[in-house]
Amino acid sequence: MQRSEYELPYYKIFPKYLAAVPPGTVLEFDNLTCWHNLKLSTSRIHTNQIELTIEHKQGESLLCHRSFVISTGAHTQVVELIGNGVKTISLTSDGSPEQDWDLLERGPRVFVHLMTPEQLTYNIGATLALFQAELNPGSTTSDDMNREFLKSFVGIDMPLRNNAPDVLDLPEEVFKNGDTIDILRLNGLSPCIAWAMGAATGHTAVALWRADRLYICESTSKSSDWSINGIQCNPYPAWIEMARNAISYHAVFAPLDRTNGEELLDMDKVWQFVDKHVGLDYGFEVVLMGWLDTVRDNLPCPKDRDQDYCLEPEHFEMLFHFVEKVSPEAARVFVPAVQIRAEVPFDTTLLYAYYTAALKGIDPIEIYSIPEQEGWLYQTTRDGNPVIAESMVCNDFVCNVWEEGGLFNGTNVNCAETSVNDNYKLNIYQDPELRHQLCKDQDPENPNCQLLGKYSLRLDSQPGVLPRYNYVPPTDEMFGSCPSMAPDYLAPQDC
Repeated sequence: MQRSEYELPYYKIFPKYLAAVPPGTVLEFDNLTCWHNLKLSTSRIHTNQIELTIEHKQGESLLCHRSFVISTGAHTQVVELIGNGVKTISLTSDGSPEQDWDLLERGPRVFVHLMTPEQLTYNIGATLALFQAELNPGSTTSDDMNREFLKSFVGIDMPLRNNAPDVLDLPEEVFKNGDTIDILRLNGLSPCIAWAMGAATGHTAVALWRADRLYICESTSKSSDWSINGIQCNPYPAWIEMARNAISYHAVFAPLDRTNGEELLDMDKVWQFVDKHVGLDYGFEVVLMGWLDTVRDNLPCPKDRDQDYCLEPEHFEMLFHFVEKVSPEAARVFVPAVQIRAEVPFDTTLLYAYYTAALKGIDPIEIYSIPEQEGWLYQTTRDGNPVIAESMVCNDFVCNVWEEGGLFNGTNVNCAETSVNDNYKLNIYQDPELRHQLCKDQDPENPNCQLLGKYSLRLDSQPGVLPRYNYVPPTDEMFGSCPSMAPDYLAPQDC
């Protein structure tokens, strides 16, 4: 039986942000956890040192137990509190301007997990189970969990296809320059992207012809199922074979509208652009930026029967202050994007970027919502060698192929700000009734042509309120401030 979002544990792992507590502040919270009263206060005990006090009183039982996270730019600490009592934590600045500003002016940020540590541990384990296909290569055991997650949290239904072939044998000549292949893998990551962005997919690629040979070009990362890293073009037979062998891979073919002519792109300019970028690493530096258009209205909020466990703007700062210290590679997905917005060197810290932005009047929690700009250059690699270059995820790359080829007729949509479903929202696609007969015969109810996948994948109907596919006319700078909140994913018509 299908369980509701209220009954499922997935992603109910975010601590609630309580407050920043600068020296001299006293804050009280009533009836927030199993303690009916929490008091936070901070006092300055030395020139560069403060003491944070957490008073936890009026517990519902002697076993009242919750986890707190204390975060500054230099310090991250998890504190377990049990029963009634008082906990004091000393925090010190190294005397640098950024640490003094962070600790003595802003104060430590305090978060609390609203559930017990035992429930939190269970929820983390259940969420990780969605990623079985990545954590345990070759596994398909998480397919049904991911389908349940998509239906309950996102509103996407993926029923079993009838007599689905391994690959729909669509003739290569059906694919034209600029047509896309839109992809969802039941691997945890793609469904997470779908949930956050309001998409039916998690990846996209573009068809391009060269010297009578069809290539599928994309920006992707090397994985257990994909042996090639970065921006790449593979001959269609090789690409479809890799896709067929990838676990839980679902793909639909979405051709462009050719009512006004067969050739929509200037292919000399397209290949000039592609050749310039082939070999560049996947766009980890910008992977979150097409999604995070607003401060709060893109952040998912898993719902439980008693509480909401929302992702909050303050979580990014808390998380990536910690991540950049333990894994600079993992920090690539956020820190460089903040640094470029703050106009600081890439060899500085996230805290220094926030401090510099604050001096310019930019609130730290708002900086990620500054639109990404085409032409911004990041530290990345090309064929494994360090370079300074543009950073593009899959949808950025495909959109740029279209733009360079002239599909938008001079309109600057700012491809750097697209999310994975923004591309297929654009009203540039073929009337579904014109799809190939093989597509109609295999999946008569699907207006898209499904090439791969055990379960049905559609772009037109879900998630959220209709319309979802092929309806937004391209306009200048159109995707810079678009909300994406489940379950309705309501957005202005130009988003």
